[in-house]
Amino acid sequence: MNSRNLFRDDGAPGRKAPEASPGRRELITRVGAAVAFGTGIAARGAAQPNPSIAFASWIHGNTGRVERQEFTHKITPFGFGLEVQSTGPMNWVHYGIPTPVIVNEKRLKILRVMLVFDTPNTYSRVQNVHVWDGSVRLANIDGLSLSGHHPFESFPIPGTPSVQFGITVSIGFALTTFEFGPQKFGFISTGADFA
Repeated sequence: MNSRNLFRDDGAPGRKAPEASPGRRELITRVGAAVAFGTGIAARGAAQPNPSIAFASWIHGNTGRVERQEFTHKITPFGFGLEVQSTGPMNWVHYGIPTPVIVNEKRLKILRVMLVFDTPNTYSRVQNVHVWDGSVRLANIDGLSLSGHHPFESFPIPGTPSVQFGITVSIGFALTTFEFGPQKFGFISTGADFA
């Protein structure tokens, strides 16, 4: 791992995959800016203040749990995030969000979940975001095709349901080609807003 490049794309031996990711310092700077302004940014980055947020909770990317490790070449938690080198088809990384259920005798509702992630090229993609409250799925956000640098992505939860047990955000990711060998995904942070 080159310490000057956060999620470097090495490709297969003798082949270099196109579209290198930004350097570590640049990525940390961009991520820091996104987190600093996070709760005021709506889906796809449009500014939208939301004074009704009662509680915002984030968890660091390096705490993620990869579901199918047999589809990975390497999983490495770093101080700046979780790097997953994927070798196979669809896989999932799961994040348990620190969840306030009742605050000041009021059961909270989940408004949205947020992701910060990076892929080094267009054929390493985040395709799904599923949100769970215990064993109940609250949202299926499918049909995504997100690649490249994503300093802040927000996904509203339909109906803003009450939280009963604890929130998990499951991120589905996949390769669209296997031509260049294992490809990297960088998961930096995941959060949720509650009202």
